[in-house]
Amino acid sequence: MPGAESQFRTFQSVARYEQALTRHAQYIRWTRAILCPCLNATTRQPDPQCSLCSGHGYIYYPPNTQAYNPYPFRIVQEPIRCDLNGKLYPKFDIATSPNPIVTLKGTGLTVAVTSPFDGSLQLSSSSYPKQYEPLLLSYDHDTVLTVTDEDSTVYDSTNFVLQVTTPVFTERDTTYIGTIVEVTEVYNTTKTETYTVSSFDRDKIYLSAMGTWEVGDVLEVDYKYEKPFSFMLIGVTPKLRYEQPWLLEEAEAVLITPYWAKPSSNDLFTVQSSEQRGSAIIDPTHTAGNDVIRNYYDISKIIKIILLDGTELTSGFSIANHNQIKWASKPTQRYTIHFLYNSTYVALTQLPTLRTSENKVFANRISVKLHDQLTDMTRF
Repeated sequence: MPGAESQFRTFQSVARYEQALTRHAQYIRWTRAILCPCLNATTRQPDPQCSLCSGHGYIYYPPNTQAYNPYPFRIVQEPIRCDLNGKLYPKFDIATSPNPIVTLKGTGLTVAVTSPFDGSLQLSSSSYPKQYEPLLLSYDHDTVLTVTDEDSTVYDSTNFVLQVTTPVFTERDTTYIGTIVEVTEVYNTTKTETYTVSSFDRDKIYLSAMGTWEVGDVLEVDYKYEKPFSFMLIGVTPKLRYEQPWLLEEAEAVLITPYWAKPSSNDLFTVQSSEQRGSAIIDPTHTAGNDVIRNYYDISKIIKIILLDGTELTSGFSIANHNQIKWASKPTQRYTIHFLYNSTYVALTQLPTLRTSENKVFANRISVKLHDQLTDMTRF
């Protein structure tokens, strides 16, 4: 049939997916999920009073904090060339462990991380490949950035909340916020006091107390944070659902990355490029401590709170742990809360990877469903 041969062309390549991501990808915060031990063995439902999961049934944490293989992305067979001194410079921040794999025409080469580490790799051979010979490098991508001695701002002195600036960045006229994954120290250099950290969330650090802090004191913070990841988010078309119905029956969208990602079912992916309005009715007598807005995971701003007696509150509260309300003095009556939130998707399955024309794995697709469309019941 004339022109039929054009149907069999393939243009799949890592470079083309990287270009598509540059044009169309969105910054998305990835949060891992593991089952909470509070789940009832008979009903399989979580304890609404649980202090670990706040009644969600899952404990959430950043993707790089797991003890075993903590790096969420694997760069597979990145084309690379060495310089005259046998050094390799990967495109992404490389994890120093486990050791990366370098091959030349299918033969493995011995490579070591430079010491002191400067982001490069050193070939161990005495005779290096020629500069025009393409090598293939596979390695884990370390997504965590370290910040030391940053001057923080007291965001809320009543609730002992600090705010840092480095995780916040602007791109394409939109402001994005990374996620703090570890706080090493909070130190008041003016009063020579070290403060205890109770928790942290996005660009906020929550302290147990602030000692003798006064306005004007300098608070230095050492911490690690993770920038949001670039994923291409596409809706599930009838054609795609027809081709893979056993994988996409419940999916509402698909996330695509040109690298080997390692998600798990029920992981959360929060889109940061747009905000939507939401509202909920909260009964503060149901839980001790922070109130939880269960069906919305990522609250970005509280617009208004109205108590049952009609009183409108404008202060004395703050957002904590993505979707919790931290009170200076918790109300005793039901209230309506109006807020802005970022849409969050729940991972359902990891679809088979796409492949290049050379039959090399290079892209992941993750089927997802909107989190705020789910019920409070734990999904299995």
